[in-house]
Amino acid sequence: LTAKQVQLFDLSNNKLIRKTNLPENTMKKKLIENGACLFVENQSYVIVDSKGIKKKMSVDNSWDLSTKFTFKNQAYLLFTKLNQCLLINNNGNTIWVKTFPIREFSSITIANINDAIILTAFDNIENNVYLYDRNGVLLDEILRNAESTSQTTAFGTYGQSITTLLGNVLIQYT
Repeated sequence: LTAKQVQLFDLSNNKLIRKTNLPENTMKKKLIENGACLFVENQSYVIVDSKGIKKKMSVDNSWDLSTKFTFKNQAYLLFTKLNQCLLINNNGNTIWVKTFPIREFSSITIANINDAIILTAFDNIENNVYLYDRNGVLLDEILRNAESTSQTTAFGTYGQSITTLLGNVLIQYT
């Protein structure tokens, strides 16, 4: 990614596969998996796929790109706005849009544990951490207090470990 172009290379033979020019008024850019590039143009998100095709998405810039993940060789983008989430694939197709019973998504981290995507959401207003699956379904009703972003990792064969800070103390929920 340069200031004015997206260039896709085959690293096995150092050959340029595709080159696509970006508009001059591009405000922000994010690279994602599978050779796609996402940027904001005229108040809406535009995606350039690995074939160099630009496609405007039905996502305006009131949504923030929070994170990305890959599941079964498909790249996904997760956007947030207050207590709402929007999941799209890297072709710009909407998978789901949901409103959650929390105050705000301050941060979201992704973990792939035993081929299951876990979204760890931190609400900085309520100071809690919540776990959701890749479909936006709450995994449990456990109240986990936190004061910062959290990270979820594997714990044993089937468990998860959530690490966060509570004041000056490092907390680990299992």
